[in-house]
Amino acid sequence: MDTFGALVAIEQGYKPDQATLLRLRDEGLIELTHFLRRPSGEIDYLPGALTSKGLLLLGIDTESPAVDPKEQNLEQESDIETTRKRWDVFISHASEDKEEIAHPLAEALIKRGYAVWYDRFSLKLGDSLRESIDRGLAQSRFGLVVLSKHFFAKRWPNKELNGLTAMEMRGQKVILPVWHGVTFEDIVRYSPMLADLKAVSTREGHDSVVEAIDKVLQPPKNYLQEFLCPHCGAPLVERSIVELDQFNERSLDVFDCGYSIIDDKIDRMCPSDPKFPRLEEYNLVYRENKWDTVQKWQCFARGKTKESQCVKLDSGLGRTKDEARQQVEDSYKRFASPWKS
Repeated sequence: MDTFGALVAIEQGYKPDQATLLRLRDEGLIELTHFLRRPSGEIDYLPGALTSKGLLLLGIDTESPAVDPKEQNLEQESDIETTRKRWDVFISHASEDKEEIAHPLAEALIKRGYAVWYDRFSLKLGDSLRESIDRGLAQSRFGLVVLSKHFFAKRWPNKELNGLTAMEMRGQKVILPVWHGVTFEDIVRYSPMLADLKAVSTREGHDSVVEAIDKVLQPPKNYLQEFLCPHCGAPLVERSIVELDQFNERSLDVFDCGYSIIDDKIDRMCPSDPKFPRLEEYNLVYRENKWDTVQKWQCFARGKTKESQCVKLDSGLGRTKDEARQQVEDSYKRFASPWKS
C-alpha cells in the first residue's frame, strides 16, 4: 500500500498492516499506540492520529476554522461522531507527571480495553492548553486533565483554565479533572471555577481513580456493538486492510471467537451461529504421500454447502487414513467450540 492510500485508510478508520504502520510512524506521518498484546508477546499496534505532516500530505487544512455545531444536523452527527472517534480518552498532563501518573493511568485503562492517547499531550511551558484540549477532543470521546503543582506551574492564562469548566459536547461534560498532589484549597487558589468541576483525586488511591474513570468512559450500547460479535459477544481483536491486488483493498474484522468479515461479507462463521456447519457438510478427500514413510496419508475437508465453505478446516496428516481423518475432525471440534468470556 502506498503512503497516500495508507493515510486515507487510517483517516477512514481502517488499520493497515503492521509494517506500513511502522513505516508511516518512522516518516513522522502518524502516531501509534499498542492496542493488544498477543500470546507471543508481540504488540499489535493501532494507528493513532495523523501528524500535521500527515494531514498536509492528505491536503487537509490544519488551520481551518471550527464549524458551529448549531449549523449541523446534531442528531445525525451524533451517531457518526461516535464511530469516528479513534480514542476513548486522551490524558492531558504536565510533562513532569508523565511517569508518575499519566503513564500508570494509561496502562490501567488500556488493560480494561480502552484506547488511550497520551504521549502527544505531555504539556510543556509555552504550550496552549486550550489548543491541546481541542485537538484531543477532535479524536477522543473524553479527556482527562491531570491537575497538579507541575500543571499549574505552567502559568496558564485564567481564560484557558476557566474555559475547561464550560467544555461540553452535545450537552455532555467531556472533561474529567484528576487532582494529583493538590488539595481543594490549592485548586481554589489557582482557579475557583475549576474547584467547582467534578473531579477525582489520586489521594483516593490508584484503583479508585481508575474505577471512577471507568464509570465515565463506559461507551453507549450502539458504540459497543461494532466491536462485538453479533452472535456470541466476543470482542474484536483485529481490524486491518487486506490487499487483494495492487488496486483493490478490503477491510477485515476478526473477533476472538473466530468470526470474521471482509467488508460486509462473512469470511468465517461464528460457532454460536445457528447456521454453523455440521461435520457432515464436508467431503473428506485423501491423498497418499508416497515420498513420506511416516506421515503417509493426508486428509482434506471440502465444504459441500455455502456455510461449510465459510469455515475452512485444517488438513490432517497420519500414518493411516484414520489418523489423518481424526486430525481433521479434531480441527472441526476446535472451530465449533463456542467462545467463552
